[in-house]
This record gives sequence, C-alpha cells and structure tokens, in this order.
Amino acid sequence: MTIVTCFTKGGVDGLLDIASHIWVEGKAQLLDAGWRSKIEASNERLAKKGMRVLGIAFRIMDTIPEIIQTDLEQNLTLVGLFGMIDPPRAEVKDAIAVCRAAGIRPVMITGDHP
Repeated sequence: MTIVTCFTKGGVDGLLDIASHIWVEGKAQLLDAGWRSKIEASNERLAKKGMRVLGIAFRIMDTIPEIIQTDLEQNLTLVGLFGMIDPPRAEVKDAIAVCRAAGIRPVMITGDHP
C-alpha cells in the first residue's frame, strides 16, 4: 500500500479555512472553535511583533493524484505556525528617496497579514 504525505504552507488565515484537524501531542485532533481561537491569537501576537507568519499543514493520501486539483488542499491537518523577520533590503531606503525626489509616492503592498 502506498502512503503519500502532502505538505503545504501559507498564511495562517488561509490554512485555517482548509484545515479540519490540528496535530497535538503526536496525533490529529478536530480543529474546533477553541483551537481556532488559540491559533488566531498566536498568529496575531507574532504579526504584532512585525513578523511574517506562516502555517504548515499536511494531508495523508493513499495514492498520488493523477491530476493535482484544487480539492487536494482540503481536510488538512495543521501542524503549527512560525514567525520570521522579513526586513526590507538595505537598498530600499535609497530607492524610496529616489522615488520621492521624482514625485512618486511609494506604497508597500503585500499579501501578508495586516
């Protein structure tokens, strides 16, 4: 029998939308409102510290799908989340100054948590 483990990473909010379980002490538990609240609070704490927060989840399958479909990332088990510092590059300060001198108003747009 073939066992396939599929992993995914992404924004915590997005993973919570497609996860049905959470990994706790070596086994999967149902992702209920209590766990969801704890995860969202942890996500918020890390984000408020200026960190980029990512979640990690997996799904075990019996076979490798012939066609990777959007439903592959459903019923995931959330393993955890982590925050990392993602500072601007050193050259950003000079690039912003050049833009402002040229009359351009720089705006940072990301897909990250607000």
